[in-house]
This record gives sequence, C-alpha cells and structure tokens, in this order.
Amino acid sequence: MHIMDSCLTVTVTRGELVESVHRVALAVVDAEGRVVHQRGDVNRRRFLRSAAKPLQLLPLLECGAAERLGFSNSELAVMAASHSGEEMHVELLRGVLARLELDVDLLKCGVVPPLSRRAAAALEARDQRPTILHHPCSGKHLAMLALCRDQGWPLDGYLHPDHPVQAAVDTVISSMCSYPRASFARGIDGCGAPVHGVPLMAMALAFSRLAREESEDIRRVRAALTGYPLAAGGTGRLVSLVLAAGKGSLLAKDGSEGLFCVGWAGGGLAMKVEDGSDRALAPAFLEVAGGLGLLDAGSTGLEELRRPKVRTSRGEEVGYVACSGLETDLL
Repeated sequence: MHIMDSCLTVTVTRGELVESVHRVALAVVDAEGRVVHQRGDVNRRRFLRSAAKPLQLLPLLECGAAERLGFSNSELAVMAASHSGEEMHVELLRGVLARLELDVDLLKCGVVPPLSRRAAAALEARDQRPTILHHPCSGKHLAMLALCRDQGWPLDGYLHPDHPVQAAVDTVISSMCSYPRASFARGIDGCGAPVHGVPLMAMALAFSRLAREESEDIRRVRAALTGYPLAAGGTGRLVSLVLAAGKGSLLAKDGSEGLFCVGWAGGGLAMKVEDGSDRALAPAFLEVAGGLGLLDAGSTGLEELRRPKVRTSRGEEVGYVACSGLETDLL
C-alpha cells in the first residue's frame, strides 16, 4: 500500500521558470474498496459535480423507464455526459424530446454557449444563438424529466432537493459510494441541480463499482459510455479519449473544478485539482494511469496531453505543463 499525504504537483513552465503549480489530490481503491494509494486528504468531502452523471442515470434504468421509453445506448451516453454541444449531441437530445413529447423549456439548466469552440463558432457563423440543448448538462436534465414522466411525478420543481427524482438520485449515490445520505455535503451545481459532497475515496469506490459490477443496469451504463465515447463528452475531450482508448475496460467521467473519476475491473480512481484548474487534469491523470498500467503510452489523442505545450498566440512553443512526484509503479 502506498499512502502519502502530499499532493501530486503539476507545474507550468515558461522559459526558465516554473510559473504556476497545481496541487492534485487523488484516491485509488482496489476492487474491495480499500485505499491502496492516496495523495492529499482523501477523506475530505468534495463535490461530485458532473462526475455524478453516470450515477444519476441509474434510477432511470433501475425502474425500467429507459427500456419502456426505448432509449438507445447513444441517447443514454449523452444523458450521462457533460457534452460539448456539438451537432450530434443536440440531435440526440432533440430526438428524445420529440419522443417524450416534452417542451424544451421544461429543462431548467439554462442556456450557455457550447463547450466546443468549433460548435460555438459554427453557431455564430450562422447567426444563431445557443439553445438549452447546447448546455453541457441538458442530457442529465432530460433524463430526470424522462424519469418523472415515466413515474408520474411532477415535471415542475424536478430540481428541488425534496422532489422524488432527487430522492432517487440521493439513494443511488449513497449506495454506490457506500456513504450515508445524512453525511452528504449539499450544494447547487452550475446547472441548478443538487450536488453531493463525498470523500474522494467514496467517488473512487463508486466508479470501481460502475466498471465491474454485473447488474443489468450498471452494465447498460457502462455499455453506453464505453460504446459511444464522443456522445459521452466530445471531440478532443479527455473523457472521450480515455473512454475510447480503454476499449471498454475503463469507465471515465469528468467534473467541473478539476475533477476526474475512472473505474476499471480491479479498482477505481478519483482525483481533484485543488485550485479547480482543468489544465492540470490530463497531465496528472495520464501520469497516474501510466503508473497503474491502465493505458498504453501511445494511445491515440492522449500522447500530447501528457505534457501539453505552452504557446504564444502565434503558436510558438514557449513552455510546457507536466506532472511530477509520482512513483512509476503505484500498485
């Protein structure tokens, strides 16, 4: 067992100087949920943010609603995604809305530009504004409304913590994390949905279970995310590249403020960049993934993310971002 209190460090070097330093806490658990490696305080509660989305999808499957409503795996993937707002994501969600005969204004996530710069530029070129369906959390909100429709719960107020759909989500997250609901830290996400604060080790355990347990519902979530990595994130996104590179063996989800969770047959990992910077995530995760033997060093699209270059506005290379302070063999 490797237990260390100090965080990983990701440094940003420009020219001769280290310009910035990001600290990364992480927990690695084995298949029994025992912590086998940690950096930083893995017992301190941190918000799951959007890493909760695969868990939040489970109530829709557990009651049989996903099957009754005829959802495909690609549709389930975008419902569990923080999607980039590309055309494929919007079209999948439009199809679900039409089938459910729901008005898009029922989704209370708000309107923001697509995460994809290319998708945002395409909208601007057509003189179009973003819609609710371009919001990265619109799939999650649609999944919640679909569950309400199936169960006969009120569509209004579905984001209220006391609404039945949120109670169902609480139950699943508590069970998958082996963490009591009464101990959740509570907050509201950027999209207006409740968020759950649990320890990093509990997040790692939940993703370990998502990756290995063989209930029909968990297998369906796994098949959706690993089978449709682009629907589960977007073009060039770390989460989609990891899902694709894992070829079905890795279950991954990112979250705002520098959170990344991964599960595999033998365990799970949760990491948090303490200052919330997303730019530290890929170098830190890929360093850890290499130590765990989870990914090939040359996995398509990932090699450049291990040590991203710092460039000028003209594209000249003037520095790099890199992770340090990790043993080469974690387990």
